Amino acid sequence: MNNNQVLAIWGSPDSGKTTLSVKITKGLEAIKRSVAIVTCDEETPMLPVLTPAGKQNHPSLGELLSQSRISQTDILKYSVPYGDEISLIGYRLEENETTYPIVAKLSKMRTVSGELDYEMYKEIKMYLSVLAIIGGIILAACALNNDWKGFLFCTTKGKISLSITALVIFVTLIRVIRLTKPVEFRR
Repeated sequence: MNNNQVLAIWGSPDSGKTTLSVKITKGLEAIKRSVAIVTCDEETPMLPVLTPAGKQNHPSLGELLSQSRISQTDILKYSVPYGDEISLIGYRLEENETTYPIVAKLSKMRTVSGELDYEMYKEIKMYLSVLAIIGGIILAACALNNDWKGFLFCTTKGKISLSITALVIFVTLIRVIRLTKPVEFRR
């Protein structure tokens, strides 16, 4: 039985991610579990903070990610020992997203992906706002004018109008979902 597990910790800058990671890792080390801490922030690398002052020429996550293939042996080779059962993997102090070509490419892909997500959800937000306005207008009209309420809900013309509105909303919702669905690229 394989007991390997992954615990991901993320948050805002200075929120205590590294401190929490080290405390959890020390707790796991106390019960004889082997743990690897992978610090992925290239803007504020934590590996120089966690390693002893004289040991700043350690292997780097950037070097590891720039390999054409990554094996378990490579991961161990690029790990820095930190206690009996703990290994650290992260960026060196002088590294950034442009130090290694593959890491720079991944960083740009992440930026483009975030921009695409924003553009997609901007359209969905606008669509939902229009739906809320339409619903608000119908509710306000019914609340302010009983004749309008009677027309919409009690006459054939009103029911047809509501049905057509609901159909248009349903069809456009399907269209918006289809247009904003993420695209998968395959080779």
